[in-house]
Parts: sequence; C-alpha cells; structure tokens
Amino acid sequence: MVYRAIMISRPPHSTAAEYGPYHHHPTITGTLGAVALLVGLLFALSYPVVTVAVVAGAIAGVKFAQLGLSLFVARLHGRVRELTVPGVGTVEFRISPK
Repeated sequence: MVYRAIMISRPPHSTAAEYGPYHHHPTITGTLGAVALLVGLLFALSYPVVTVAVVAGAIAGVKFAQLGLSLFVARLHGRVRELTVPGVGTVEFRISPK
C-alpha cells in the first residue's frame, strides 16, 4: 500500500492578500492588548475582593455622573448661557433635555 502526502503551498511570488483577509499578521497593538487582557484576567482571579470593589466603584461612578448631569440639565433647562472666547466673540448656548 502506498500513501501519498499532499502538500499545499503557495508559490513564492504570491502575497497574503491573494488568499483573503484571514491571512494577516497580528499587530503589536493587538498583541499587547491580548497580553494586557490576560494579565487583567489573572489579576481579577487572584484578587477577587479588589476586583469586586473596583467594578462596584466604576458602576457607582457612572450612576453618580448620570445623576449629576441630569440635575445639571434640569437646573439649566431653557436658560441661555454665554461663553466669551477671547479674540473670537461670545457664544450663546442653551442646554435642554431630549
């Protein structure tokens, strides 16, 4: 019995672009991002209490910013505000919710 091996290779003058978008080399940004993601995952698994505290703090910060911005918009609703830009003039603007 004779077995044949079939070797598929591209000619030496061909480029990766001829074989589609999936034959590309990873970028340094993608590589560093993957390493940072892996380190972050290992840190999260190593320090779960700190991870929960950081995530809870981020969520609380976003909610606090939403509340603060909504109160700011409610206070300035309909008022015309002026901003003087030296050498350019005065800009008038109004803040109103959706």
